[in-house]
Amino acid sequence: MKFLAISSLIAAVAAVPVAEITERSTPEIIFPTSISQYNVGTGAVTYKTTIGRVFKHPTNHGQDYTTLGTYYFPPQYAGWNCEFLFDIGGYDSLYTGSRKVDLFLSQKPATATTTSWPQGNLRDQHVARMEIDAYTGRGKFIEGTGGKFKCPTGEYAGEIVGVYDEIDLYWRQDHAKGPYFIAYP
Repeated sequence: MKFLAISSLIAAVAAVPVAEITERSTPEIIFPTSISQYNVGTGAVTYKTTIGRVFKHPTNHGQDYTTLGTYYFPPQYAGWNCEFLFDIGGYDSLYTGSRKVDLFLSQKPATATTTSWPQGNLRDQHVARMEIDAYTGRGKFIEGTGGKFKCPTGEYAGEIVGVYDEIDLYWRQDHAKGPYFIAYP
């Protein structure tokens, strides 16, 4: 009798359809499809480099550098939550001066190396300000949205710009995470 009852229970449970899992439960990391260095003084772009650089100094006569990043958000991330992170910790990184950066959206991504205007940077809306921790190399939001927003879809571009008169941030994209996003379901 017990065997029959257990067999009936197993058969009943087995007959219940298993719900299909449609969402991932783990976050996805979105690294830039390219990073490029932008020379503020000349308008030149060094496209698709492995070196990120944000540089300003009062004696460099306008030869400041910013980093342009291009990202692709797949359509399946629509409706997900995204968060921007900036981590240049690890070796082959340098961070001196103010260690503060402003984050801007760009009107369109860099697509080629250029030597002058007008093909250079297309800086758009200011989004936030971050400070890079002197010990860990991780960015912390000090102004702006805090880095969390609904994920877009498609290709997006942005720029990391130094704050105040002196800053030197340098990282190798293959050794540090650099600027990236996390997408959460």
